[in-house]
Amino acid sequence: MRERTIKETTMKFGKKFLFSMISAVLLAFSMPAMGTYVLVWFSFSILMVCLDGQKKRRGFLLGFIFGTVYFTICFWWILPTFVREIPKTFNKFPPIVGLFVFLLAVGFLGFYFGIYGFFFAFFSKKFEKSSGLLFLSSIALILFVEYLRSLPPLKFIGFRFSDALFEATGLLQLASIGGSQLLLILIAITNTLIFISYKRHHSIRRTMVLTTSLVLGIYCINFIIGTVLPESYTEQTETIKVAGVQTMITPLNKYRASPEEKMIKIEEFTAQVEAEQPDTELFVLPEAYFIEDVNTYPDIIRSLEDVAEKTNMTVVLPHVYTLKEERYNAVQFVDPKEGLLGMYYAKMELNPFSEYLPFEKLFQFLSFLKFKNYLDHGTEPVTLDIGIKAAFPICFEAYFPNVFATLKKAGADMYCVVTNDGYFTHKTALEQHFRQLQIRAVETRSWMCHVSNNGITGLIDPYGRILQESEPFVSSISYFDIPAAKTSETIYPYIYDYLYLFTLAFFSVMVVLALLIRK
Repeated sequence: MRERTIKETTMKFGKKFLFSMISAVLLAFSMPAMGTYVLVWFSFSILMVCLDGQKKRRGFLLGFIFGTVYFTICFWWILPTFVREIPKTFNKFPPIVGLFVFLLAVGFLGFYFGIYGFFFAFFSKKFEKSSGLLFLSSIALILFVEYLRSLPPLKFIGFRFSDALFEATGLLQLASIGGSQLLLILIAITNTLIFISYKRHHSIRRTMVLTTSLVLGIYCINFIIGTVLPESYTEQTETIKVAGVQTMITPLNKYRASPEEKMIKIEEFTAQVEAEQPDTELFVLPEAYFIEDVNTYPDIIRSLEDVAEKTNMTVVLPHVYTLKEERYNAVQFVDPKEGLLGMYYAKMELNPFSEYLPFEKLFQFLSFLKFKNYLDHGTEPVTLDIGIKAAFPICFEAYFPNVFATLKKAGADMYCVVTNDGYFTHKTALEQHFRQLQIRAVETRSWMCHVSNNGITGLIDPYGRILQESEPFVSSISYFDIPAAKTSETIYPYIYDYLYLFTLAFFSVMVVLALLIRK
Protein backbone atom coordinates (compact mmCIF):
# COMPACT_ATOMS: atom_id res chain seq x y z
CA MET A 1 0.00 0.00 0.00
CA ARG A 2 2.87 2.36 0.93
CA GLU A 3 4.64 1.67 -2.40
CA ARG A 4 1.47 2.52 -4.31
CA THR A 5 1.08 5.83 -2.45
CA ILE A 6 4.67 6.80 -3.21
CA LYS A 7 4.21 5.91 -6.89
CA GLU A 8 1.00 7.94 -7.18
CA THR A 9 2.68 10.93 -5.53
CA THR A 10 5.66 10.68 -7.88
CA MET A 11 3.42 10.49 -10.92
CA LYS A 12 1.45 13.45 -9.68
CA PHE A 13 4.61 15.51 -9.19
CA GLY A 14 5.86 14.43 -12.62
CA LYS A 15 2.67 15.77 -14.15
CA LYS A 16 3.11 19.08 -12.32
CA PHE A 17 6.70 19.17 -13.57
CA LEU A 18 5.44 18.85 -17.15
CA PHE A 19 2.70 21.45 -16.76
CA SER A 20 5.16 23.90 -15.17
CA MET A 21 7.18 23.71 -18.39
CA ILE A 22 4.02 24.11 -20.50
CA SER A 23 3.17 27.22 -18.49
CA ALA A 24 6.64 28.62 -19.20
CA VAL A 25 6.40 27.90 -22.93
CA LEU A 26 2.99 29.56 -23.25
CA LEU A 27 4.09 32.61 -21.30
CA ALA A 28 7.29 32.94 -23.35
CA PHE A 29 5.24 32.94 -26.54
CA SER A 30 3.26 35.93 -25.29
CA MET A 31 6.38 38.10 -25.53
CA PRO A 32 6.92 40.56 -28.43
CA ALA A 33 7.95 38.98 -31.74
CA MET A 34 7.24 35.52 -30.26
CA GLY A 35 3.49 34.93 -30.60
CA THR A 36 0.36 36.57 -29.18
CA TYR A 37 -0.11 38.53 -25.98
CA VAL A 38 -3.45 36.80 -25.25
CA LEU A 39 -1.43 33.97 -23.66
CA VAL A 40 -0.19 36.22 -20.86
CA TRP A 41 -3.65 36.44 -19.29
CA PHE A 42 -3.85 32.76 -18.28
CA SER A 43 -0.56 30.93 -18.90
CA PHE A 44 0.97 31.76 -15.51
CA SER A 45 -2.10 30.37 -13.70
CA ILE A 46 -1.02 26.89 -14.86
CA LEU A 47 2.15 27.21 -12.78
CA MET A 48 0.10 28.41 -9.81
CA VAL A 49 -2.07 25.30 -10.01
CA CYS A 50 1.08 23.15 -10.08
CA LEU A 51 2.51 24.91 -7.02
CA ASP A 52 -0.69 24.77 -4.98
CA GLY A 53 -0.25 22.63 -1.86
CA GLN A 54 3.34 21.63 -2.64
CA LYS A 55 6.09 21.46 -0.06
CA LYS A 56 8.38 24.47 -0.19
CA ARG A 57 11.34 22.50 -1.59
CA ARG A 58 9.23 21.12 -4.41
CA GLY A 59 7.74 24.55 -4.95
CA PHE A 60 11.25 25.92 -5.42
CA LEU A 61 12.09 23.16 -7.91
CA LEU A 62 8.92 23.69 -9.96
CA GLY A 63 9.48 27.46 -9.98
CA PHE A 64 13.12 27.01 -10.97
CA ILE A 65 12.18 24.72 -13.87
CA PHE A 66 9.54 27.21 -14.97
CA GLY A 67 11.99 30.12 -14.84
CA THR A 68 14.77 28.26 -16.65
CA VAL A 69 12.48 27.16 -19.49
CA TYR A 70 10.88 30.61 -19.69
CA PHE A 71 14.16 32.51 -19.98
CA THR A 72 15.70 29.92 -22.32
CA ILE A 73 12.90 30.52 -24.83
CA CYS A 74 12.69 34.30 -24.34
CA PHE A 75 16.44 34.72 -24.43
CA TRP A 76 17.22 32.27 -27.24
CA TRP A 77 18.56 34.98 -29.53
CA ILE A 78 21.51 35.65 -27.23
CA LEU A 79 22.84 32.11 -27.85
CA PRO A 80 24.28 32.90 -31.35
CA THR A 81 25.94 35.93 -29.76
CA PHE A 82 27.74 33.79 -27.18
CA VAL A 83 28.67 30.88 -29.44
CA ARG A 84 29.46 32.79 -32.66
CA GLU A 85 29.53 36.60 -32.70
CA ILE A 86 31.61 37.39 -29.59
CA PRO A 87 34.14 34.57 -30.19
CA LYS A 88 34.46 35.70 -33.83
CA THR A 89 35.06 39.32 -32.82
CA PHE A 90 37.43 38.89 -29.87
CA ASN A 91 38.70 35.32 -30.23
CA LYS A 92 38.66 34.98 -26.44
CA PHE A 93 36.90 31.65 -25.98
CA PRO A 94 35.59 28.70 -28.04
CA PRO A 95 31.87 28.32 -28.92
CA ILE A 96 31.36 25.53 -26.35
CA VAL A 97 32.24 28.00 -23.60
CA GLY A 98 29.62 30.38 -24.99
CA LEU A 99 27.03 27.62 -24.71
CA PHE A 100 28.04 27.02 -21.10
CA VAL A 101 27.68 30.74 -20.32
CA PHE A 102 24.21 30.80 -21.89
CA LEU A 103 23.04 27.82 -19.82
CA LEU A 104 24.55 29.34 -16.69
CA ALA A 105 22.75 32.62 -17.36
CA VAL A 106 19.29 31.11 -17.85
CA GLY A 107 19.83 28.88 -14.82
CA PHE A 108 20.72 31.89 -12.70
CA LEU A 109 17.61 33.72 -13.92
CA GLY A 110 15.51 30.63 -13.23
CA PHE A 111 16.57 30.94 -9.58
CA TYR A 112 14.31 34.02 -9.21
CA PHE A 113 11.25 31.94 -10.03
CA GLY A 114 12.56 29.25 -7.72
CA ILE A 115 12.08 31.86 -5.00
CA TYR A 116 8.59 32.48 -6.37
CA GLY A 117 7.75 28.76 -6.19
CA PHE A 118 9.09 28.48 -2.64
CA PHE A 119 6.94 31.31 -1.31
CA PHE A 120 3.87 30.43 -3.33
CA ALA A 121 3.91 26.90 -1.87
CA PHE A 122 4.21 28.52 1.57
CA PHE A 123 1.32 30.94 0.99
CA SER A 124 -0.95 28.35 -0.64
CA LYS A 125 -0.85 26.19 2.51
CA LYS A 126 -1.08 29.03 5.00
CA PHE A 127 -3.96 30.76 3.19
CA GLU A 128 -5.72 27.60 2.04
CA LYS A 129 -8.96 28.61 3.78
CA SER A 130 -8.87 32.26 2.74
CA SER A 131 -9.21 32.99 -0.97
CA GLY A 132 -8.85 36.71 -0.29
CA LEU A 133 -5.48 36.40 1.44
CA LEU A 134 -4.29 33.91 -1.17
CA PHE A 135 -5.30 36.37 -3.88
CA LEU A 136 -3.41 39.26 -2.26
CA SER A 137 -0.33 37.20 -1.43
CA SER A 138 -0.09 35.98 -5.04
CA ILE A 139 -0.01 39.56 -6.34
CA ALA A 140 2.46 40.67 -3.66
CA LEU A 141 4.74 37.74 -4.49
CA ILE A 142 5.04 38.38 -8.23
CA LEU A 143 5.76 42.06 -7.54
CA PHE A 144 8.41 41.03 -5.01
CA VAL A 145 10.16 38.67 -7.44
CA GLU A 146 10.30 41.41 -10.06
CA TYR A 147 11.70 43.72 -7.40
CA LEU A 148 14.47 41.19 -6.68
CA ARG A 149 15.36 41.11 -10.38
CA SER A 150 15.80 44.89 -10.33
CA LEU A 151 18.33 44.90 -7.48
CA PRO A 152 22.00 45.66 -8.13
CA PRO A 153 24.53 44.59 -9.04
CA LEU A 154 22.97 42.23 -11.61
CA LYS A 155 19.75 44.16 -12.31
CA PHE A 156 18.36 41.96 -15.07
CA ILE A 157 14.76 43.11 -15.60
CA GLY A 158 14.11 42.04 -19.18
CA PHE A 159 11.11 39.87 -20.09
CA ARG A 160 8.75 41.10 -17.43
CA PHE A 161 5.28 39.70 -18.04
CA SER A 162 4.14 43.25 -18.79
CA ASP A 163 6.36 43.18 -21.91
CA ALA A 164 3.57 41.17 -23.55
CA LEU A 165 1.27 44.21 -23.55
CA PHE A 166 3.13 46.39 -26.07
CA GLU A 167 0.45 45.69 -28.68
CA ALA A 168 -2.35 46.55 -26.23
CA THR A 169 -2.15 50.32 -26.75
CA GLY A 170 -5.24 51.06 -24.65
CA LEU A 171 -4.12 49.11 -21.59
CA LEU A 172 -0.60 50.45 -22.03
CA GLN A 173 -1.85 53.87 -20.90
CA LEU A 174 -1.97 52.56 -17.31
CA ALA A 175 1.83 52.83 -17.36
CA SER A 176 1.54 56.62 -17.10
CA ILE A 177 0.25 56.02 -13.56
CA GLY A 178 2.10 52.97 -12.34
CA GLY A 179 4.53 51.91 -15.05
CA SER A 180 5.16 48.25 -15.80
CA GLN A 181 4.36 47.45 -12.14
CA LEU A 182 0.71 48.41 -12.63
CA LEU A 183 0.52 46.39 -15.83
CA LEU A 184 2.07 43.47 -13.96
CA ILE A 185 -0.59 43.78 -11.26
CA LEU A 186 -3.31 43.56 -13.93
CA ILE A 187 -1.73 40.40 -15.35
CA ALA A 188 -1.32 38.94 -11.86
CA ILE A 189 -4.97 39.63 -11.03
CA THR A 190 -6.33 37.78 -14.06
CA ASN A 191 -4.04 34.77 -13.60
CA THR A 192 -4.79 34.58 -9.88
CA LEU A 193 -8.56 34.74 -10.44
CA ILE A 194 -8.28 31.86 -12.90
CA PHE A 195 -6.15 29.86 -10.46
CA ILE A 196 -8.52 30.43 -7.53
CA SER A 197 -11.52 29.48 -9.68
CA TYR A 198 -9.89 26.17 -10.56
CA LYS A 199 -8.77 25.60 -6.96
CA ARG A 200 -12.33 26.07 -5.62
CA HIS A 201 -14.31 24.21 -8.28
CA HIS A 202 -11.81 21.81 -9.96
CA SER A 203 -13.76 22.34 -13.15
CA ILE A 204 -11.81 22.90 -16.35
CA ARG A 205 -14.99 23.87 -18.17
CA ARG A 206 -15.91 26.50 -15.58
CA THR A 207 -12.36 27.82 -15.54
CA MET A 208 -12.31 28.12 -19.34
CA VAL A 209 -15.56 30.11 -19.27
CA LEU A 210 -14.06 32.49 -16.69
CA THR A 211 -10.85 32.80 -18.70
CA THR A 212 -12.73 33.58 -21.90
CA SER A 213 -14.89 36.18 -20.13
CA LEU A 214 -11.87 37.90 -18.57
CA VAL A 215 -9.92 38.00 -21.84
CA LEU A 216 -12.89 39.33 -23.84
CA GLY A 217 -13.52 41.98 -21.20
CA ILE A 218 -9.87 43.05 -21.26
CA TYR A 219 -9.85 43.24 -25.06
CA CYS A 220 -12.99 45.41 -25.00
CA ILE A 221 -11.45 47.81 -22.47
CA ASN A 222 -8.25 47.97 -24.50
CA PHE A 223 -10.19 48.73 -27.70
CA ILE A 224 -12.30 51.46 -26.10
CA ILE A 225 -9.31 53.26 -24.59
CA GLY A 226 -7.37 52.93 -27.84
CA THR A 227 -10.13 54.64 -29.85
CA VAL A 228 -10.17 57.80 -27.71
CA LEU A 229 -6.42 58.51 -27.71
CA PRO A 230 -5.49 61.81 -29.41
CA GLU A 231 -3.73 62.05 -32.77
CA SER A 232 0.05 62.09 -32.80
CA TYR A 233 0.25 65.31 -34.83
CA THR A 234 -2.03 68.27 -35.48
CA GLU A 235 -1.91 70.74 -38.38
CA GLN A 236 -0.32 73.32 -36.05
CA THR A 237 2.45 71.00 -34.87
CA GLU A 238 5.93 72.51 -35.22
CA THR A 239 8.61 69.86 -35.43
CA ILE A 240 12.32 69.31 -35.03
CA LYS A 241 13.88 67.38 -37.91
CA VAL A 242 15.99 64.40 -36.86
CA ALA A 243 18.06 61.99 -38.97
CA GLY A 244 18.93 58.62 -37.46
CA VAL A 245 21.68 56.60 -39.16
CA GLN A 246 21.48 52.80 -39.25
CA THR A 247 25.12 52.14 -40.10
CA MET A 248 25.21 48.30 -40.24
CA ILE A 249 28.83 48.04 -39.13
CA THR A 250 29.72 44.54 -37.98
CA PRO A 251 31.36 44.19 -34.54
CA LEU A 252 34.53 42.94 -36.22
CA ASN A 253 34.72 45.97 -38.52
CA LYS A 254 33.95 48.33 -35.65
CA TYR A 255 37.07 47.19 -33.85
CA ARG A 256 39.24 46.96 -36.97
CA ALA A 257 38.29 50.19 -38.75
CA SER A 258 40.34 53.29 -37.95
CA PRO A 259 38.74 56.53 -36.67
CA GLU A 260 39.63 58.11 -40.03
CA GLU A 261 37.69 55.43 -41.93
CA LYS A 262 34.67 55.95 -39.67
CA MET A 263 34.91 59.71 -40.23
CA ILE A 264 34.72 59.17 -43.99
CA LYS A 265 31.45 57.25 -43.48
CA ILE A 266 30.05 60.15 -41.41
CA GLU A 267 30.84 62.56 -44.23
CA GLU A 268 29.05 60.26 -46.68
CA PHE A 269 25.98 59.97 -44.42
CA THR A 270 25.75 63.72 -43.76
CA ALA A 271 26.04 64.42 -47.48
CA GLN A 272 23.14 62.04 -48.07
CA VAL A 273 21.06 63.80 -45.39
CA GLU A 274 21.84 67.19 -46.96
CA ALA A 275 20.59 65.92 -50.30
CA GLU A 276 17.45 64.21 -48.97
CA GLN A 277 16.34 66.48 -46.08
CA PRO A 278 18.45 69.67 -45.99
CA ASP A 279 16.57 71.23 -43.06
CA THR A 280 17.59 68.43 -40.66
CA GLU A 281 18.62 69.80 -37.26
CA LEU A 282 19.86 66.71 -35.42
CA PHE A 283 22.10 63.99 -36.89
CA VAL A 284 22.23 60.88 -34.68
CA LEU A 285 24.74 58.03 -34.88
CA PRO A 286 24.31 54.66 -33.12
CA GLU A 287 25.94 53.62 -29.83
CA ALA A 288 29.77 53.61 -29.58
CA TYR A 289 30.21 54.59 -33.22
CA PHE A 290 33.77 55.35 -32.17
CA ILE A 291 35.15 52.80 -29.72
CA GLU A 292 37.94 55.28 -28.98
CA ASP A 293 37.73 58.61 -27.19
CA VAL A 294 37.50 61.04 -30.11
CA ASN A 295 38.86 63.79 -27.85
CA THR A 296 42.28 62.20 -28.33
CA TYR A 297 42.06 62.66 -32.12
CA PRO A 298 42.24 66.42 -32.88
CA ASP A 299 41.92 65.87 -36.64
CA ILE A 300 38.68 63.91 -36.16
CA ILE A 301 37.29 66.64 -33.90
CA ARG A 302 38.06 69.29 -36.53
CA SER A 303 36.41 67.17 -39.23
CA LEU A 304 33.29 66.68 -37.11
CA GLU A 305 33.07 70.39 -36.37
CA ASP A 306 33.46 71.20 -40.07
CA VAL A 307 30.66 68.75 -40.95
CA ALA A 308 28.35 70.23 -38.29
CA GLU A 309 29.05 73.80 -39.43
CA LYS A 310 28.66 72.99 -43.13
CA THR A 311 25.36 71.12 -42.73
CA ASN A 312 24.03 73.25 -39.83
CA MET A 313 23.22 70.03 -37.93
CA THR A 314 24.02 69.12 -34.34
CA VAL A 315 25.88 65.80 -34.47
CA VAL A 316 25.09 63.31 -31.70
CA LEU A 317 28.42 61.55 -31.19
CA PRO A 318 28.42 58.23 -29.26
CA HIS A 319 31.90 57.07 -28.27
CA VAL A 320 33.94 55.75 -25.34
CA TYR A 321 34.73 58.85 -23.29
CA THR A 322 37.78 58.83 -21.02
CA LEU A 323 38.09 61.07 -17.96
CA LYS A 324 41.29 60.51 -15.96
CA GLU A 325 41.13 56.79 -15.06
CA GLU A 326 37.42 56.40 -15.80
CA ARG A 327 35.92 55.17 -19.06
CA TYR A 328 32.28 55.74 -20.05
CA ASN A 329 29.94 54.53 -22.76
CA ALA A 330 28.93 58.06 -23.59
CA VAL A 331 27.36 60.57 -25.95
CA GLN A 332 28.80 63.99 -26.77
CA PHE A 333 27.45 66.68 -29.05
CA VAL A 334 28.98 68.70 -31.89
CA ASP A 335 27.19 72.03 -32.27
CA PRO A 336 27.22 73.84 -35.66
CA LYS A 337 28.37 77.09 -34.01
CA GLU A 338 30.17 76.09 -30.82
CA GLY A 339 31.86 72.90 -32.03
CA LEU A 340 32.38 69.91 -29.71
CA LEU A 341 30.58 70.63 -26.44
CA GLY A 342 32.26 69.72 -23.18
CA MET A 343 29.03 68.23 -21.78
CA TYR A 344 28.42 64.49 -22.12
CA TYR A 345 25.89 61.88 -21.09
CA ALA A 346 27.42 58.68 -19.68
CA LYS A 347 25.44 55.45 -19.57
CA MET A 348 24.07 54.95 -16.05
CA GLU A 349 22.88 51.33 -16.32
CA LEU A 350 25.63 49.15 -17.77
CA ASN A 351 25.30 45.66 -19.27
CA PRO A 352 26.40 42.97 -16.80
CA PHE A 353 29.50 40.94 -17.74
CA SER A 354 30.21 42.80 -20.99
CA GLU A 355 30.49 46.34 -19.52
CA TYR A 356 30.98 45.56 -15.83
CA LEU A 357 31.37 42.46 -13.66
CA PRO A 358 28.65 41.89 -11.03
CA PHE A 359 29.50 39.91 -7.89
CA GLU A 360 33.21 40.16 -8.76
CA LYS A 361 34.40 37.40 -6.40
CA LEU A 362 31.66 35.01 -7.51
CA PHE A 363 31.85 35.69 -11.26
CA GLN A 364 35.55 36.44 -11.72
CA PHE A 365 35.81 33.37 -13.96
CA LEU A 366 33.44 35.08 -16.43
CA SER A 367 35.59 38.18 -16.85
CA PHE A 368 36.54 37.01 -20.37
CA LEU A 369 33.05 38.09 -21.50
CA LYS A 370 33.99 41.77 -21.33
CA PHE A 371 34.35 43.55 -24.65
CA LYS A 372 37.45 45.76 -24.88
CA ASN A 373 37.43 47.14 -21.33
CA TYR A 374 35.11 47.37 -18.36
CA LEU A 375 33.34 50.71 -18.06
CA ASP A 376 32.24 53.06 -15.29
CA HIS A 377 28.67 54.03 -14.42
CA GLY A 378 27.51 57.52 -15.32
CA THR A 379 25.72 59.52 -12.65
CA GLU A 380 24.41 62.73 -14.24
CA PRO A 381 21.08 62.98 -16.16
CA VAL A 382 22.42 65.24 -18.92
CA THR A 383 20.07 66.66 -21.58
CA LEU A 384 20.70 68.68 -24.74
CA ASP A 385 18.65 71.81 -25.49
CA ILE A 386 17.53 71.69 -29.15
CA GLY A 387 14.49 73.93 -28.68
CA ILE A 388 13.22 71.26 -26.31
CA LYS A 389 15.37 69.22 -23.95
CA ALA A 390 16.49 65.95 -25.53
CA ALA A 391 17.87 62.95 -23.64
CA PHE A 392 20.00 60.17 -25.13
CA PRO A 393 19.81 56.90 -23.17
CA ILE A 394 22.18 54.22 -24.40
CA CYS A 395 21.46 50.64 -25.51
CA PHE A 396 19.77 48.44 -22.88
CA GLU A 397 18.93 51.45 -20.74
CA ALA A 398 15.70 51.15 -22.76
CA TYR A 399 14.78 48.40 -20.26
CA PHE A 400 15.28 50.64 -17.21
CA PRO A 401 12.38 52.95 -16.28
CA ASN A 402 14.53 54.58 -13.57
CA VAL A 403 16.83 56.04 -16.26
CA PHE A 404 13.92 57.63 -18.11
CA ALA A 405 12.27 58.80 -14.88
CA THR A 406 15.53 60.45 -13.78
CA LEU A 407 15.98 62.17 -17.15
CA LYS A 408 12.33 63.28 -17.14
CA LYS A 409 12.78 64.93 -13.76
CA ALA A 410 15.86 66.64 -15.24
CA GLY A 411 13.59 68.23 -17.86
CA ALA A 412 13.70 65.79 -20.79
CA ASP A 413 10.86 66.30 -23.30
CA MET A 414 12.03 63.76 -25.89
CA TYR A 415 14.32 60.76 -25.85
CA CYS A 416 16.53 59.30 -28.54
CA VAL A 417 17.99 55.94 -27.57
CA VAL A 418 21.25 55.12 -29.35
CA THR A 419 22.19 51.45 -29.50
CA ASN A 420 24.44 49.01 -31.28
CA ASP A 421 22.65 45.61 -31.37
CA GLY A 422 25.44 44.59 -33.75
CA TYR A 423 25.96 41.26 -32.01
CA PHE A 424 22.37 40.17 -32.63
CA THR A 425 21.65 38.37 -35.87
CA HIS A 426 17.91 37.69 -35.42
CA LYS A 427 15.05 40.17 -35.76
CA THR A 428 13.45 38.91 -32.53
CA ALA A 429 16.22 40.54 -30.49
CA LEU A 430 15.90 43.83 -32.35
CA GLU A 431 12.12 43.97 -32.06
CA GLN A 432 12.06 43.16 -28.35
CA HIS A 433 14.64 45.88 -27.72
CA PHE A 434 12.80 48.48 -29.80
CA ARG A 435 9.41 47.74 -28.27
CA GLN A 436 10.66 48.55 -24.78
CA LEU A 437 10.37 52.20 -25.78
CA GLN A 438 6.62 51.90 -26.16
CA ILE A 439 6.17 51.55 -22.43
CA ARG A 440 8.89 54.14 -21.68
CA ALA A 441 6.98 56.58 -23.93
CA VAL A 442 3.76 56.12 -21.97
CA GLU A 443 5.49 56.23 -18.57
CA THR A 444 6.98 59.65 -19.37
CA ARG A 445 4.40 60.76 -21.99
CA SER A 446 7.28 61.63 -24.29
CA TRP A 447 8.39 61.10 -27.88
CA MET A 448 10.89 58.29 -28.38
CA CYS A 449 13.20 57.67 -31.29
CA HIS A 450 15.53 54.70 -31.50
CA VAL A 451 18.73 54.76 -33.56
CA SER A 452 20.37 51.37 -33.94
CA ASN A 453 23.39 50.11 -35.83
CA ASN A 454 21.56 46.97 -37.01
CA GLY A 455 17.98 48.19 -36.61
CA ILE A 456 15.31 48.72 -35.63
CA THR A 457 15.58 52.49 -36.07
CA GLY A 458 12.19 54.05 -35.45
CA LEU A 459 9.83 56.57 -33.86
CA ILE A 460 7.19 56.14 -31.12
CA ASP A 461 4.69 58.76 -29.99
CA PRO A 462 3.87 59.64 -26.33
CA TYR A 463 1.01 57.09 -26.29
CA GLY A 464 3.26 54.17 -27.20
CA ARG A 465 2.21 53.96 -30.86
CA ILE A 466 4.89 53.02 -33.38
CA LEU A 467 4.89 55.60 -36.18
CA GLN A 468 8.04 54.54 -38.05
CA GLU A 469 10.36 51.56 -38.02
CA SER A 470 13.18 50.69 -40.38
CA GLU A 471 13.96 47.43 -42.07
CA PRO A 472 16.59 45.69 -39.93
CA PHE A 473 20.00 44.51 -41.14
CA VAL A 474 20.33 47.13 -43.89
CA SER A 475 22.21 50.42 -43.94
CA SER A 476 19.70 53.30 -44.04
CA ILE A 477 18.83 56.76 -42.79
CA SER A 478 15.47 57.43 -41.09
CA TYR A 479 13.96 60.90 -40.84
CA PHE A 480 11.80 61.82 -37.84
CA ASP A 481 9.62 64.82 -37.10
CA ILE A 482 9.60 65.41 -33.33
CA PRO A 483 7.07 68.02 -32.06
CA ALA A 484 8.89 70.98 -30.54
CA ALA A 485 6.27 71.57 -27.84
CA LYS A 486 7.02 70.57 -24.26
CA THR A 487 5.39 67.24 -23.41
CA SER A 488 2.92 66.72 -20.58
CA GLU A 489 3.85 65.36 -17.16
CA THR A 490 2.83 61.97 -15.78
CA ILE A 491 2.81 60.82 -12.18
CA TYR A 492 4.98 57.73 -12.71
CA PRO A 493 8.49 59.29 -12.78
CA TYR A 494 7.75 60.95 -9.44
CA ILE A 495 6.44 57.87 -7.63
CA TYR A 496 8.84 55.33 -9.17
CA ASP A 497 11.01 54.95 -6.06
CA TYR A 498 7.99 54.71 -3.77
CA LEU A 499 6.49 51.82 -5.75
CA TYR A 500 9.31 49.58 -4.58
CA LEU A 501 8.69 50.62 -0.97
CA PHE A 502 5.05 49.65 -1.51
CA THR A 503 6.14 46.28 -2.94
CA LEU A 504 8.36 45.52 0.06
CA ALA A 505 5.69 46.60 2.53
CA PHE A 506 2.96 44.62 0.74
CA PHE A 507 5.04 41.44 0.61
CA SER A 508 6.22 41.81 4.21
CA VAL A 509 2.65 42.14 5.47
CA MET A 510 1.62 38.96 3.65
CA VAL A 511 4.58 37.03 5.09
CA VAL A 512 3.77 38.21 8.62
CA LEU A 513 0.11 37.25 8.25
CA ALA A 514 1.13 33.82 6.95
CA LEU A 515 3.47 33.28 9.91
CA LEU A 516 0.72 34.22 12.35
CA ILE A 517 -1.56 31.49 11.01
CA ARG A 518 -1.02 28.15 12.71
CA LYS A 519 -2.05 25.03 10.82
